[in-house]
Formats: sequence, structure tokens, C-alpha cells
Amino acid sequence: MAKLRSRDKEVDKSASDGAIADVNRALQLNPRNAKAYDDRGLAKLSSGDLDSALADFNHALQSDPKLAPAYESRGVAKAIKGDLDSAVADYNRAIELNPKLPGAYLNRGIAKAYKGDTDNAIADINRALNINPKLAAAYASRGSANFLARNWTAALQDYRRFCELSPRSQQYARFGIWMIRSRLGEREAADKELAAQFNAKGKDWPSKIQRYLLGNLSESEFLAAVSPDRKIGPDQRCEAWFYAGMKNLLDGNKSAASGLFEKCAAGPKNVSEHAFAKAELKALGQ
Repeated sequence: MAKLRSRDKEVDKSASDGAIADVNRALQLNPRNAKAYDDRGLAKLSSGDLDSALADFNHALQSDPKLAPAYESRGVAKAIKGDLDSAVADYNRAIELNPKLPGAYLNRGIAKAYKGDTDNAIADINRALNINPKLAAAYASRGSANFLARNWTAALQDYRRFCELSPRSQQYARFGIWMIRSRLGEREAADKELAAQFNAKGKDWPSKIQRYLLGNLSESEFLAAVSPDRKIGPDQRCEAWFYAGMKNLLDGNKSAASGLFEKCAAGPKNVSEHAFAKAELKALGQ
């Protein structure tokens, strides 16, 4: 599933301090500049400073209670913190104020998918795509919602469309394609396709997932590769448990898969693999 998002761009944790400094100067000139508070909140959100970002979004809405994008921004921050109901309420308000805001529909759809309401999630994402048919992340998100609903063919089509529109950041969509094709009895072809999409010597986390799925990294090596960093480690660990569970499931080891899915389902709720793991446990009758 697509990660929780900010406006029409994915939350990018590499936002520069310079962007925040620029907005600070704008706020010195006009302390009631609602858009500046929203922009600074987005920069803080990108750097992972959720509480400070929320404070800025609240300031933005105090200055301008009808600033629709600020409701969407605050909804994203709340969703990342796990408060999905409150996030949906903010997305609802953003849409009331601006029914043509595609990101609000998309983010509301993502939140609904995390809550297990896949039908309404897909309906919201469809609305986002009706407004902006080239919103690449919407295809990834709809693919994940279809994956959760076990609509394999539709999910596969959505992931492929996302990859067509987004030359970068395809790794997790590629994992989705691999899982679906493997489930549909195309494991060998899925392996070849996934192998062609990654640098065999890549050292980033997605490359380690790829090597594990293709059998070039043992399960123990894969789980040990999780970052010790407190910020990214918990998310990676949740992902690792899910992908290890999927590989075991596809290899016919349902008991081992179930145990790994349970660990993932007990992990961070803002990680898309958490929702995937819960769906797999439900399918396994647990």
C-alpha cells in the first residue's frame, strides 16, 4: 500500500531545514499567514516531526478555518499517528470546502483501506482519479486496496499503471506485482520480473527485501538486516515480518506465515504491511 501521503506528493522525510527557514521568514513578516503555517507543517511532517507539524496545521486553521489543504495536511499527520477516525473527519472537512481536492479523496481512501473498508476506499480513490487521472500514487493506493480486497487482477493492473506513471519509487509496487503473480501461479515469471527491476548489489532496504523474496538472502539474514535506528527500525521490522510471512505462505508454510503475520499485525499501524498482515490472518481464519 502507498505510504501515508501529504497533499499530492508522498511524505518525503528528506525535506531540508532551508525550506522551514524560508517559511519562518514569511511568518515573521505576517504571523497570520495561514498558508505559511501549512507549508511549514508539511516540511516538518516530511522530516518526521509530527507533533510540531500538527501544531502548525492547527495554527493555519486558526488563522483561516476555511483553508481546505490544511485540513488535508492535518489529516495526514493524524493518520500517521494512528488516529484514523480523526484523520477521516479532517479529510471530510477538506472535501466539504473544496470538492475538487484529489489528495483529500486519495488520503481518505487510504485511511479507509487501513480501517478495512476497502469498497469505500476504492470509491474514494476513484474520485481522486476522476479529478486527476495522472495522479500516480492513486493507482498504487488503489492497487493496495484491491490487494486487501483480494481482487488480484485489478490490483495487478493498478500496480502496473503506477509503475508506468512513476519511474521512481516503484519498489513496493514491484513487490505487490511479485506477490500477485506468485499467487496466480506465475512464480517463475514473477521472479524474473522482480530480478530485472533491482540492482543486484543494492544496499538499501527495498533491495534487501527483493533479495530475500528471490531466495538470495536467508530469512535469518533478512530479519537481522532491519535497521537499529529508532525512527525507521520499527517500520522496517514490521515490513520484514510481513514479507517473510508472505514468502512462507507462498512456499506452503502456513504455520510459520501465520506467526510472522501476527508479529507484523502487532507492529506500527501506520505501515501498510500492517494492514496486509491483518488481511492475510483473516484469510487464514485467524
